[in-house]
Amino acid sequence: MLSNILSFGLLASTVTALPALDPKKHDPSRWSPNDVIYKDVAIVGGGSSGTYSAIALKDKNISCIVIEIKDKLGGHTETYTDPATGAPVDYGVVIFHVADIVKKYFGRFNIPLTTINPAAAARAFYDFRTGKQIVPAKVYSQEEVSAGLAKYAQLLSQWPELTGGLFVPDPVPAVLTQPLGEVAKQYGFEAALSIIANFNPGLGDQLTVPFLEVTRVVNLDLVQTLQSGFLQTVARNNSLLYTAAAAELAAANSLLLSSHVADAKRSDSGVTLIVKTPLGEKLIVAKTLLITIPVKVENLKPFALSKQESTVFGKFMNGAYYTSILKNAGLPPNVTFVNNGQNNPSNFASLPAVVNAGISGPNLYNVYYEGPRTRKSNPYSDDFVKKDIIASLKALQKGSPNVFPTTEPEFVRFSSHNPFYLQVCGDEIKNGFYKSFYALQGLNSTFYTGASWKGQDSTGIWKYTERVVIPQILVRVGAVQVLSCCDGLIRHSCQLLQLESIPHGQFTRRITCTPTPYEIPSLKLNNQYTIANAYPPLLTYPYPAPLHQPIDCPLQTQYNYPKHSNPHPYIKNHRINTTTQPKAPPTGPPPSQAAAIHTRVTYVYAVVIVYPYNLCMLKAV
Repeated sequence: MLSNILSFGLLASTVTALPALDPKKHDPSRWSPNDVIYKDVAIVGGGSSGTYSAIALKDKNISCIVIEIKDKLGGHTETYTDPATGAPVDYGVVIFHVADIVKKYFGRFNIPLTTINPAAAARAFYDFRTGKQIVPAKVYSQEEVSAGLAKYAQLLSQWPELTGGLFVPDPVPAVLTQPLGEVAKQYGFEAALSIIANFNPGLGDQLTVPFLEVTRVVNLDLVQTLQSGFLQTVARNNSLLYTAAAAELAAANSLLLSSHVADAKRSDSGVTLIVKTPLGEKLIVAKTLLITIPVKVENLKPFALSKQESTVFGKFMNGAYYTSILKNAGLPPNVTFVNNGQNNPSNFASLPAVVNAGISGPNLYNVYYEGPRTRKSNPYSDDFVKKDIIASLKALQKGSPNVFPTTEPEFVRFSSHNPFYLQVCGDEIKNGFYKSFYALQGLNSTFYTGASWKGQDSTGIWKYTERVVIPQILVRVGAVQVLSCCDGLIRHSCQLLQLESIPHGQFTRRITCTPTPYEIPSLKLNNQYTIANAYPPLLTYPYPAPLHQPIDCPLQTQYNYPKHSNPHPYIKNHRINTTTQPKAPPTGPPPSQAAAIHTRVTYVYAVVIVYPYNLCMLKAV
């Protein structure tokens, strides 16, 4: 089950396109007051990112409403309960990173977690077309795989900002546009290709995908998590998270299930949405819109995309991914059966095909199916995929009857997760696609999050949402005020990157006593410092303070910043190299040194937040 367990959540929700409505219908005065809903933020899609966004905004006292086309939240998170045993079986999102954001999110709803190591599961390789066992031409030892992963991580370490999103350097390094197979051969991590593919399902033909697109999921965070294991709910029921979130949002009148956007009006002054619900049409009036569904053009027709938006979103292709639970599949227990092609590079199966299958409970089996990259959002019918899955299981029974007894497999659950793993080709990456992509954030009061903007990884999506998207929404709805910004790409003119040039008069000179989600510095590595939550990672001064939270630091609290004598190497490499930490004299730090002494502070005055490509100073309102 390795290729599916990191399928992670995004949003399976879509919107239904209807004929254009009378523009006057967006006038609240034409509606019954009972059918008009006023919110700070309207969220389209109740999958992983939509649900997280709603809860995070609610916790910041920002009003919101989630519009979800299904009758439940969760998106790709799907759970089947076996009526015979009462045991739950997750067959969509199965595991999460060992990360603070995961622990806090589940902990907020009192859902206990446990650590697992799926990489340790036994695997057997078969050709699901012939049913014969495959003996790979090259079998790598664990030491070779580990060495391959180390080389992969070493390559990625050149661009730490890719962990937080597709924040591609300008100009784009050629290696990021090249196919994964070529990059693996060039940099010597071919031994790690199998594990990279196992934890990155639905991507398409793995070896031909641009290297950058692979890093959406298999980034430095994931490589580190591979060493420590993953998290799953103790109950093995990830849907518990979304059941709890749905109850809380419904109680706050912040959830519309079985609903879809029929028409939208967007402008810099706000948005209005006409929504079809089981109780009739509703008009939602919001300061801003957050779209969390896959950004394929056909999904977004009700939003009357601009030419700029249509041009960017129209360049996306996607993979294809299907999950299922069957009974009577006849697969032996305690082994995941992986579909390999005898004559294919790295023995990857030719797609479309079953990619792996294994037992998940008494007479229950998870089976996962993938397709190649395509422009079509739904390239195969459910009936086609189901027939191919049954044919593959029958091929195993016929080709290896001593291993797989003859049975009549039956579907218990089946789910299409398409369009899955949005991506573009290498030429588009080279030509600056992702700069144009992220430039859409905030236009017409519309922001975006979800797998389209990060990857098929709930943990990564939540981090991206918390660190990049929500701060911008807080500005748009008036929760914080922007004091100054600069373009992080124009390094030499970005004065905020030069610590001695910070406008100290506008800020209380202090840091907080305890780290907050906005200000967790990374570990000191080789005398290099970054802020872990900044993308691109930049050292800011002073460290940001939490929003809406009073602090009271002891008078003696100090923080010694590295000396910032030459900003240009730091700006180029996203870090400061230093061997000294000058301490501030009692009278206060001289302007030439980036050091600070705290005075007692009882009210949060300002925060510093890094947006994609921009560094901004914000003031709590």
